[in-house]
Amino acid sequence: MKRRVARAGVIVVAMLVASPLAHAGELYRLGEGSSFWRGCFPPCMCPIRLGEDFTGTFTLDAIFPPGSSVRAFAMRDIDWSVRLGDRTLAVVGSGRYFIRQTKQGSHHRMVLKVTIGDEPARKFDSGLVPMTTSLPFIDISVSANNMQCFDTVLNISAVPGPQECGGLTGNPCEDPGGFGRYPDGTCDWADIEGECTEIPIHCPLFWDPVCGCDGVTYSNVCEANANSMSVDHAGICL
Repeated sequence: MKRRVARAGVIVVAMLVASPLAHAGELYRLGEGSSFWRGCFPPCMCPIRLGEDFTGTFTLDAIFPPGSSVRAFAMRDIDWSVRLGDRTLAVVGSGRYFIRQTKQGSHHRMVLKVTIGDEPARKFDSGLVPMTTSLPFIDISVSANNMQCFDTVLNISAVPGPQECGGLTGNPCEDPGGFGRYPDGTCDWADIEGECTEIPIHCPLFWDPVCGCDGVTYSNVCEANANSMSVDHAGICL
């Protein structure tokens, strides 16, 4: 397996200014906190309808790497659906997700271009807002009209998964917020069964490097697990 060593400085910066990272091409799903709102917001007055069963998946691809003041991700293959009244509407499209580090803390922004049912494609934007959680979890609201008068608001609460726990049958993790963690040193074993392990949200800031199964050096085991990654061996990747 090809290995590459991330520079220690980059790892330390990423650990200090960023939370767990999303891997390129990682599948995400809408979690229980996701919701779909349509109706009037101040100063206008009309009923607001709450969609039901707002579910689906998308793929998140890293564009700009950790260590820069702005990190960017492409959101592709958005495949959501929502039940609004007696209709089930497909929500499909693509978008971008940004994380910016400032002196005031971490801020993020999501910009989507999606089609809802048979409506024309529209732009939805969250604006740059403070982050209330850290990657790999996403919690943000986007709207088509800045939540003014008649608008549609999508509350996106997304988590990675489901992750496979391995084995010859590729059994998925039962916990959508978990990943299949393999025993150390078994990265290339085709028939090994992983243990469904909760993805940590926050990791301690210390340097005890491990080499992940993806050939990347992580600052410690927690950082590897936060990236849904099992450990190949202790120490940096060679």
